[in-house]
Amino acid sequence: MGSTSQFTDAQLLGQSVVLLPRGSDAFDLDVVLDQKRRIVTLSEDESSVTFPDGNTYAIPKNTKLTNSAGGTTTNSMRVETGTDLANTLDTSASFSASYAGVSASTSSQYSYAHSLSTAKVYGVMSVDHRSFFVELDYDGSPVVVNEKLLAAVEGLPDWKVEQTTFDQYMKFFNDWGTHVMESCVFGARYQLKVNNELTKTETKEMFELHVKAEYNGIADVSGDVSVKTSSTYQAYRRTRENQVYVRGGTSASSIELSTSQPDDNPEQYRKTFNEWAQTLNNSNTASLVNIRVDSIGNILRKSGNPDYEPAARKLIDALGYISALRVIQGQISVESFGITEQPEYTCSLQDIPGMQLKYLSAGSGNLSPVDQKPTSLRLRLQANPTPSSQPDVIEPQSGTSAWVSVQVTTPQEASAVHLEKPTDKGWYSLVLDLQPGGPKVQSTVDDKQTTRDIPVDSLAISGTYGT
Repeated sequence: MGSTSQFTDAQLLGQSVVLLPRGSDAFDLDVVLDQKRRIVTLSEDESSVTFPDGNTYAIPKNTKLTNSAGGTTTNSMRVETGTDLANTLDTSASFSASYAGVSASTSSQYSYAHSLSTAKVYGVMSVDHRSFFVELDYDGSPVVVNEKLLAAVEGLPDWKVEQTTFDQYMKFFNDWGTHVMESCVFGARYQLKVNNELTKTETKEMFELHVKAEYNGIADVSGDVSVKTSSTYQAYRRTRENQVYVRGGTSASSIELSTSQPDDNPEQYRKTFNEWAQTLNNSNTASLVNIRVDSIGNILRKSGNPDYEPAARKLIDALGYISALRVIQGQISVESFGITEQPEYTCSLQDIPGMQLKYLSAGSGNLSPVDQKPTSLRLRLQANPTPSSQPDVIEPQSGTSAWVSVQVTTPQEASAVHLEKPTDKGWYSLVLDLQPGGPKVQSTVDDKQTTRDIPVDSLAISGTYGT
């Protein structure tokens, strides 16, 4: 490239990304960058700066370049539950910058809980070679914001916790984005995220044993490969999910690392990884590896322009509520000891903005959804009752327990859960279990009431409610 060529990736700065509950993945830059809108206008005037590869490029005057010291850093494997990992990412911008594709501060109105499951355990690691970063430069020049954005915000009502208002702001954020890219880090990275469902057999401790055995010898991962012959490891390999993002370095090595599995040929995978890591230099470490973001409302407010303050207030208030929503995976389980062949059960959540109860998949037993509403789920159990020689005698039935997987999106405030059990003669149990990310809310066989409204402190906090 000639010395006057533009560094086109600088145009990412000032554009928005969509980071909302139910869908955002802060680990996958390709998905995050799929939908962008211009929020902050970049200057048409340019500055010439020298990059680590020795070439000179032009960047907008309201951006700046910082060359990193270079060198390769290993960010060691961390194994955490989804809840604990989200908390660590939320409270440490340096941790999120090292392990995820998106970095956000505690004040940026984003939670990594949106990208992680409360029902899973995760292993994350990365190997970084940071060459340089470009960022918005707020010194000496006013922040100019897209007039179309300001007009769109002006058309929104003032924020209040009400369904129509909530829907209007959700439409706005899905269209315009929630956050603005303030800084882009370029270099090379091997970024790994492995996860599996937490179960009685796949505990956090067992998962750590398994994931370290699988990735033994990659960077500083050290595991006991003898566990690979165990039945628990084979079960782990069937159910675990992994995401490997390799950016920068030699293209052949990065493609192989991204598409192959270590267990296919452990020695070859380690060899390819070492070749990739050892050949990193300034000429092949200019790939985008991380973005730092702040909310659109915060960007408007810290611009210092009083004309932007009404729009800033609206967006900060709305995203403050929306970003605090929590997405929690759990189960609805039922029991039936009665003479009814197809008893039905209903679980409903308080109908407030952002609340959702969603059927995900079948678990064990023959329990299926018959009616799904945004905050309500009705389920039918195939109970297969045992015939009785005495019609009025209720006999405990075999095969009458079942469960399904569900997902709850909830504000963190106090709410209530409505449970309805069959009114037919017998004993019935209905339990919404969101642990460990939320509470267990139950109406067991000992509870003779068929309909219960059970208050909870929050569906995003662990606890036990009901009888």
